[in-house]
Amino acid sequence: MTVAGLRLPEPRPDWALFLDVDGCLVDIAPTPDAVVVEPGLPALLDRLAARFGGALALVSGRPLAELEQLFHPARPAAAGQHGLEWRGRPPLPQPEGFAALEAPLAAFAAAHPGVLLERKSHGFALHYRAAPAAGAGALALARRLAATTRPEMRVMPGKMVVELRMAG
Repeated sequence: MTVAGLRLPEPRPDWALFLDVDGCLVDIAPTPDAVVVEPGLPALLDRLAARFGGALALVSGRPLAELEQLFHPARPAAAGQHGLEWRGRPPLPQPEGFAALEAPLAAFAAAHPGVLLERKSHGFALHYRAAPAAGAGALALARRLAATTRPEMRVMPGKMVVELRMAG
């Protein structure tokens, strides 16, 4: 994405902007911590939020704390971890037995070079961008864990990633 030269739309009273982060505001990177926020993007978000009377929010699978670091000093409304975290709302408790999900996911990542296990407060992500052949196995494991270990867990396939997260 290139910020230079973007024209801001004229707001309407019935509009709100919900902006996806990875793959929209920032290019998808080989690993989650390798994304680059283009200089000027935080200031553009601030201008858009002001222009739309605050009716702008970032939406991401990333934890809210990461969004705050990436887009600092801008602080628009934001929902992290696919809506499990909202700026200004107290954090949700971690579900009972949640930590037990990490061992089989870590074992899968260790057995498949190039697979990265990302730990989040309410979920896990198996990134297989560097090991595309592991994608089907990652999805099968996440589905098995969701069905047998934690029925209230949800499987969310994405772009070269499978997330296993708390439902909600």
